[in-house]
Amino acid sequence: MPPPWFLLASALVVLALCLYLLLQARAMRTGAPWMGTPGRSVAAMVSLARPRPGEVWADLGSGDGRTLLAAARAGCRAHGYELNGLLAAWSERRARQAGLAGLCTIHRQDFWTADLSDADIVSVYLIPHRMGDLREKLARELRPGARVVSFRFPVPDWSPAGEDAGVYLYTAPGAAGA
Repeated sequence: MPPPWFLLASALVVLALCLYLLLQARAMRTGAPWMGTPGRSVAAMVSLARPRPGEVWADLGSGDGRTLLAAARAGCRAHGYELNGLLAAWSERRARQAGLAGLCTIHRQDFWTADLSDADIVSVYLIPHRMGDLREKLARELRPGARVVSFRFPVPDWSPAGEDAGVYLYTAPGAAGA
């Protein structure tokens, strides 16, 4: 018979795995399971979006905060929307450690219910079957001229204004180039 500490450790591992799978299943339903955006693509998002200090950057499904922190380093007021409490806590910790907590706000909220009307820039890495729904939300809520950077999956029926490292840049409808 295995020692009691081994049984307890095994049970904790199984519990953690079940919690992770439950959170990923919930994320699949909303359209944003966590898959970290590669560093090169995060840099491309910032480069393509050309943020100006003080602009509001909304990261939809902000995960571990890597895009959020890059936006804050560029001088943006960065808002991340993340349902997974573990990832949100990790993001908050990373922002504090980087000295960027004053520029980063993590909302433990479904981004589908968030009001994005103040956003100058929106970043997203969303599964393809939800991109059409996102297009509708962004078209309703964003001001003309707001920028959208999408990693890996294009926004249906929008023409990209730029592309680099798997990142597509768009401007909100009503603006030149949308």
